[in-house]
Amino acid sequence: MIQSSLVDLKDRLSDQYSGIFCPTDFNLDFEERGVSPQFRELAETYHQKYTDYERYKGFITRGLAHMGVHPPGEIQTVLDVGSGSGNTFFPLLEMFPQATLIATDISPQLLRILQEIMTPAQRSRTTLLCLDLTETQFQEGICDLAVGGAILHHMFDPAIVIRENFRALKKNGWLMYTEPFEVGNSLLKLAYSMILNLAGHRDTIGRWSNPLPAPAIADKPQLHPLFKFFQQTQKSEKKYEIPHATYVFLCNYVADLEFRRGRDKSHPNYKTMDDKWLFTRKYIEDVASDIGASELQIHALDPVTDQFTNMTKIYFRLALSGVENPLPDWGWEILKFFDDFFSADLQNDLYPEAMILLKK
Repeated sequence: MIQSSLVDLKDRLSDQYSGIFCPTDFNLDFEERGVSPQFRELAETYHQKYTDYERYKGFITRGLAHMGVHPPGEIQTVLDVGSGSGNTFFPLLEMFPQATLIATDISPQLLRILQEIMTPAQRSRTTLLCLDLTETQFQEGICDLAVGGAILHHMFDPAIVIRENFRALKKNGWLMYTEPFEVGNSLLKLAYSMILNLAGHRDTIGRWSNPLPAPAIADKPQLHPLFKFFQQTQKSEKKYEIPHATYVFLCNYVADLEFRRGRDKSHPNYKTMDDKWLFTRKYIEDVASDIGASELQIHALDPVTDQFTNMTKIYFRLALSGVENPLPDWGWEILKFFDDFFSADLQNDLYPEAMILLKK
């Protein structure tokens, strides 16, 4: 399965981890590895907050359709990359009832939660591996399909993980990842910056010392509603406000995206950051070429209609669940302008999150 011997974690940690295996030389100093507390001591909180089996089942279903794979098909072995507590694992178990699954994660706590949720029948079809995907060499051709849900952007060097997952595939097998992309998130960053600017929080993002000027465009019927909106705000006496928690979230989001741009991850801050990457098509194309993939597809993860509004709702649900009305109507109007600004065809290329499909 992997190119090193395995040991049961009960012999390295405690009996509660019985049935979870790791490489014999695996370094269990997770803090040194940069594994944050949310994946260790706070694993149960992470599980409760981020578990969404149905959403991931939808991603996998659409991805398989793009691949031309029709479950259960002839899939015998599935590698689940970065299983966590089961967002991709349980949908895969359901969709491929004849297959054996290899569940992997660097967090023994999350794997233990996963193990506790499983039925005895599900456990009999599963191997649980605690390992660092950037250090693991899989044996050649051990699986028909490999799926990673929101895992690559946590890595310093995602190309290593993609290469090793690709090695594990049989001929004509597929890799699928769901990941954040710079293009759509950059548009969200622009929209959020406009909201912050209008609400008078320009100093926090360091870009404007004065309010946005009214566009120097004649107010003609063909003028886009976004420009009309900002023209009107310059003339209005209305006070544009957002809740403090929303202000903090949007400022942090804008700053985070600004920092995560590009491929250089050498800054020491990345050692304490869970999310390190925003991917580009060019980066994925380069990796696909390097590993010799026979086919590459990249598709929007969610339906592209109103994708910036819907992505913001997901962010607010995760980060601002206790805030009533986190964004006033005028803020949603700005997001709606971005949703409607681009042609239907172009919207398919402006994804905040996308599925990456690679064929061997």
